[in-house]
Amino acid sequence: MRSIAAATTDAGSIVLITTQSAVQPLMPQFAYGCSKAATDCLVRYAALEFGPRGIRVNSIQPDPIASSLSQAWFDLPGVEAAFAREVPLGRVGRPSDYADAVLWLAGSPFVTGTNIPVSGGNQLSRLPRNDELPLAPI
Repeated sequence: MRSIAAATTDAGSIVLITTQSAVQPLMPQFAYGCSKAATDCLVRYAALEFGPRGIRVNSIQPDPIASSLSQAWFDLPGVEAAFAREVPLGRVGRPSDYADAVLWLAGSPFVTGTNIPVSGGNQLSRLPRNDELPLAPI
């Protein structure tokens, strides 16, 4: 049996970004949500496999992020408000919200195998339905 010192020489942290729609459906994103749900499952298995080497594996599950990548979508009238209505903290996330969570997980020496919702509490409610978004139905 290896000593604890030998077991932790590979220590590190892996933080994956998945999505809240892995556990809370957002139509028509079913393929995306399912693939991210598989990533959340991978987190748990990888945490078990790499834990003995001192490697922690976690993920964050963000809700829609108002970022430069999604700016065109959030610039559509009413989109951001539709999502913000469902968030107990009253707004959608910004990149810094998620960066802070990733940094916390990366530096937390005793957290592994978890998928953390970073959504302003939106995991407690729901995502808007297509008919509540000011977009043409898909």
